[in-house]
Amino acid sequence: MLRALLATMEETDDTANVCRSVTLLDAIKWTVKAWQATQASTIQKCFRACGFTAENTETSDDEYPDDDIPLADLVLHLCFQLDELTSLDTDVQTHDSEWEADIVNCYRKDDADAPDTADPADAANDVDHQEETVEVPPVTLKEIRNFALRLQWYGHETDGDFLATADILIKSSEIKIVKQKCALKQRVI
Repeated sequence: MLRALLATMEETDDTANVCRSVTLLDAIKWTVKAWQATQASTIQKCFRACGFTAENTETSDDEYPDDDIPLADLVLHLCFQLDELTSLDTDVQTHDSEWEADIVNCYRKDDADAPDTADPADAANDVDHQEETVEVPPVTLKEIRNFALRLQWYGHETDGDFLATADILIKSSEIKIVKQKCALKQRVI
């Protein structure tokens, strides 16, 4: 979590932007990692420090008298008929009904944006043009992290196979960004 926030702070000095960069998914992942790193003995010590001991955990069956009421008696107090209860969620929309049209339109748009290479001379010119611009500028760690975040988003939205790779790239780039920042500060001192 700290690495991700430090890497984000590298990009902006605005506290509000740093706070907005944390998504719910990030918070869930950080919580899961923290929970997995927590040992059972830590939880036991916390309960013991609060005064909960093994002797106090026993409960009696008489503590909850409502549990003994049969379900048939509870059903009599409902205002709904059985047919109404079973058909309660039949009209709830669970997905976009126009999803097929959206996919077709997306592919049509991609085809319209693609260059027309029906003429072999034009195709040869395109190849020559591509060969001229082969030089690739150097990539920074920030750009790698931003790409990995976009790859992670793509993995969540479309293809989960990319998630592991994106997580590794994000973690590695954040570690390297923090190391660079620390090395830079050590040189200044």
